[in-house]
Amino acid sequence: MVLRKICFVGVLICLAFKGHSQYSETIRSARPGQAFGPFTTGKDVFQVQTGFTYSEQSAAGSEFYSESLDYIASFRYSFWEKLEFRTAFVLSNENQEGMFGMDDLQGLRVLKFGTRYNILEGGGYRPAIGAQFETSLPTVSEDFEREDPSFRFSLLHSQKLFWNLNLTTNWFFDWSAMVSQNTGGYVVNLSFPITEKLGGFVETYGNYNPNQYGEDDFSILFDGGLAYLLNPDLQFDVSTGVGDNDGVNSWFVDLGVSWRIRFTDKSSK
Repeated sequence: MVLRKICFVGVLICLAFKGHSQYSETIRSARPGQAFGPFTTGKDVFQVQTGFTYSEQSAAGSEFYSESLDYIASFRYSFWEKLEFRTAFVLSNENQEGMFGMDDLQGLRVLKFGTRYNILEGGGYRPAIGAQFETSLPTVSEDFEREDPSFRFSLLHSQKLFWNLNLTTNWFFDWSAMVSQNTGGYVVNLSFPITEKLGGFVETYGNYNPNQYGEDDFSILFDGGLAYLLNPDLQFDVSTGVGDNDGVNSWFVDLGVSWRIRFTDKSSK
């Protein structure tokens, strides 16, 4: 019985890897914005997504204020059409000011590894579905270190709406050994073409994070931006966002670039 189940799972995996090509004639980047699409890069494609983010936070009625400049980089590669491997890191320089003075935090803030699998390719008005799993390691700089790794599972969805409007949604669940309560969140993104090479987006995103007293703590933020396709393999982007949750005001501006390297000839596809 166990052997039969193993064989059945093996057949499903083989059929999944035999699916249609994920390769796109133009680069698919998770930049700009917070949403991840359900597709992989395509077999034998290496992709880099990188940028700088400047952000500020302040709390009403208190002396708390922080500003940070982050460098964010993500690397993606697919050995198979429907499955990709990915890694990302964030280098941060953050200055915090509060009632107890100032802190200057610097170094590697985030280091994570993960995979993305395209469950359903979709097409036209039919939805595309993907799943993504990531592990954030506690091995970072001393200013940002944690005791245990954390994990995130995301369900990724995308589909075309009317007037070439595209809807992308993410629903994610976070858990960590160092906290007793798990958290979750969402991203809802609407993207649209402006010209042949220029596109725009608006989105809302947020997190559900119960506090230590068991009370619900839900944050909602908004952002939007533009992406310019210089050529099929190179994209530049700019975005900005704001939030106001529990008296904490925040905003950011982000500039970035994405590019890909194709190791096999895709011209026949």
